[in-house]
Amino acid sequence: MNQASGTFGLVNGHDGGAPQGQDSSDHADWLRELQRRGAVDERRRQRWLEQQLHDQSTLLGLLVDLADSATAVVLETTSGHRHGGVVALVGIDVVVLTNGDRTTVVALAAIGAIRSTGPRRLTSGADGEHSADVTMLELLGDRLDERPEVTISWAGGQRANGRLVAVGHDVVTVHATGDEVRSVHVAAESIVDVTID
Repeated sequence: MNQASGTFGLVNGHDGGAPQGQDSSDHADWLRELQRRGAVDERRRQRWLEQQLHDQSTLLGLLVDLADSATAVVLETTSGHRHGGVVALVGIDVVVLTNGDRTTVVALAAIGAIRSTGPRRLTSGADGEHSADVTMLELLGDRLDERPEVTISWAGGQRANGRLVAVGHDVVTVHATGDEVRSVHVAAESIVDVTID
């Protein structure tokens, strides 16, 4: 072997005596190792991005994400009520669930937990804003002409069933039927949820 060929062999990291097949095998192993490292790095990056989203998440943003994806959920209120359905709308102070012909409006301030009933993973809703500039009282006022049958509940776990007859500035009135018709006036700020059948 002349000096030039010896130098060439050193520059390439081998002495020229190793079988060509061995070099190919080493190269394939090296590529596989790079691919494995790349996959690991990508999984780490994805976990980091997910963690950043969760760290920035808000309840309002999460609900807007759920509304955008029409995900079925169960909302649990601070009064212990559970309402299942699809998030249809997120207002200024209210979230609306639909379940067949039934509509339930739940005060945002009264939401204790959200459970997903489907396989879809809940997203963080980092930058979400309400999806409609509407309040609970405005929603109820829109249905007033129909005089719908409702179940209204308020802080403390109390409920009344009856016909929605009035929506005021800060009070909602239901005519509850039983042995006699009686009016139930509920302070708007204490309302937990209203189910409209």
